Amino acid sequence: MAAADAVIIPATPIPPPKLIRLSREQHRVLEMVVAGKSVFFTGPAGTGKSILLQEIIKTLKANPFHGLAVTASTGIAGLNIGGSTVHSFAGIGLGKESKERLAKKIKNSFRLCDRWKGTKTLIIDEISMLDGVLFDKLEYIARYVRECERPFGGIQLVISGDFFQLPPVPDKTHEHSMPATYAFDAQSWPRCMGRPIVLSRVFRQKDNAFIDILSSMRTGVLSQKHIQQLTKLSRPLIYADGIEPSRLFPLRVEVEACNRGRLEGLPGTEITYHAVDSAGFDVHNERLNKESADRLLDRLVAVPRISLKVGAQVMLIQNVVQGSLVNGSTGVLEEFLTTREALERGYQVSEPQQEMPKNLLPLDDAVFSKNQPFPLVRFTNGAYLLCAPLSFSVEGFKGNCEAHRLQVPLILAWALSIHKSQGQTLTRVKVDLDRVFEKGQAYVALSRATTMDHLEIENFQPSKVHAHPRVIAWQKTWMKLDPVITVEEDEDSEDGFELQNQNDREVILISDEDSEMESDGEYEFVLSHFNPVVPITTNSPIKNYKMEQY
Repeated sequence: MAAADAVIIPATPIPPPKLIRLSREQHRVLEMVVAGKSVFFTGPAGTGKSILLQEIIKTLKANPFHGLAVTASTGIAGLNIGGSTVHSFAGIGLGKESKERLAKKIKNSFRLCDRWKGTKTLIIDEISMLDGVLFDKLEYIARYVRECERPFGGIQLVISGDFFQLPPVPDKTHEHSMPATYAFDAQSWPRCMGRPIVLSRVFRQKDNAFIDILSSMRTGVLSQKHIQQLTKLSRPLIYADGIEPSRLFPLRVEVEACNRGRLEGLPGTEITYHAVDSAGFDVHNERLNKESADRLLDRLVAVPRISLKVGAQVMLIQNVVQGSLVNGSTGVLEEFLTTREALERGYQVSEPQQEMPKNLLPLDDAVFSKNQPFPLVRFTNGAYLLCAPLSFSVEGFKGNCEAHRLQVPLILAWALSIHKSQGQTLTRVKVDLDRVFEKGQAYVALSRATTMDHLEIENFQPSKVHAHPRVIAWQKTWMKLDPVITVEEDEDSEDGFELQNQNDREVILISDEDSEMESDGEYEFVLSHFNPVVPITTNSPIKNYKMEQY
């Protein structure tokens, strides 16, 4: 396509996202968790799984004695929710040993045994990337260490993710690569988890045509109409504000090469920021050694060293202004200013959203006492922010700070990996599908976009879009068992919501003001064969939670 055919998008400020209530279906999941039930909630990309999980974590953390463990299948996913990998929580290393050997090792460790026995609720995010064999090992460890034969040793499980997204990584430590299995393939899965709760309302995208395309991509089936629509998205997009779309690649080496090459191609002086790191304390208030702290800090998105130039495209990696400048916001570096210079010129300066551990406050003073310049970034919504160093902490099992890093809250963002983008919303996206190799990878990449108008696709081929047949078969098994009921927000009324039967598509509208209701507002809500039937009431005891648009 010639340059003249490029679509030029005017530089109109993007308004801050609206704060909206949790939907009825999200609300219901939160109620179940608060009631102590184990739940697995899933749904397509953009249905609010991450926001719901953050609200669950916030609610449970309100009780400091709850015994909450926040984990995910990967390091980046764990950091996105303020937790760790499930491997790190469990104390199993790579988890390659037998379940019996792992369980005995943990039981012989006072620290690990105390962690497992003190856990009341275990959260596991991005379940699609957790191997089924590992899930069985964790379930056995929980029963063995806690000396309880209830499923998962009596621990409440809160699991989220979408099996149609990125799958587990195959085990290549053996001479012959072992095929990966999904968590639902685990022998213990049916005992621990009931039927999935499916979130159905899409928040990220508003265009029904785009939602329809993504829904088809999720299951690996594209119509000729969909193929034609996606092929048209190869046109170049040029933004009048000069901020390019983040380019998504399947391989990390491609990302690093792109970012480094673009940075070196810029004129001007390169300024490097080195993080200020410190070891924190374990659950017994003993300071961690440097080796242990460094190992924890390696998991942070905030890098130990970042080089920047004026003109660099960057991404914010911490929430600074709720609903406006958040983790994932992209912009361009305009100039370097000291904090004083920025304030004198009326620019906002980044401030920590989390309280700094008291024993680490001197580090904060040391950084700012140098009066050194920091990057001033102009974001896609027109806002300017001086990105002064922020606090990044690795939190321990009982809320203790185990390791801490002070660093400017930015990463280079001309390119990102598809893996790192999972769970994020990107307002401007450019996807190269040429080297896509994994099932679900193309779907994850394209579903980061909020609209087709801001999505550019390179090297699109229908053959790159496929779902794992094992996931499709698994979904069919539970969808055929009995009607799957989802709770949906009624767009015409704040008081109403719908129960939708996925098998025969019957819809029942329930409203507090519906005079034809035969009961006092309670209906049975079939969620699981293994849990009691949960009553739904239209007068919810849970407050109207606020959240950001995705």
